[in-house]
Amino acid sequence: MSTLRRGQELQRLARACLEARGYQVELVRRAVQWIKKADGQLKPVSISRDLFGIWDAVVVGPRWRGFAQVTDETNFHARRAKILAAAFPVGPQDL
Repeated sequence: MSTLRRGQELQRLARACLEARGYQVELVRRAVQWIKKADGQLKPVSISRDLFGIWDAVVVGPRWRGFAQVTDETNFHARRAKILAAAFPVGPQDL
């Protein structure tokens, strides 16, 4: 399974888990960006940009609302470090 497909599957699982607990979830959407190739032709490429460069989703529920970063256990520490380095206002409940 490609990295992209694996990430999409993790996002689907996280969304389903949160929605089952009563949260509304909006995931970052993919968009087409046109890249110029060496021969001058344009090529469409599907990309995804995290919200504020670090978040994969906005989560809203009865007791909590905020942002979510979806990752697996092998990338957890790197993603957490990225969030902290971004100086985005987060509290203990966010991490």
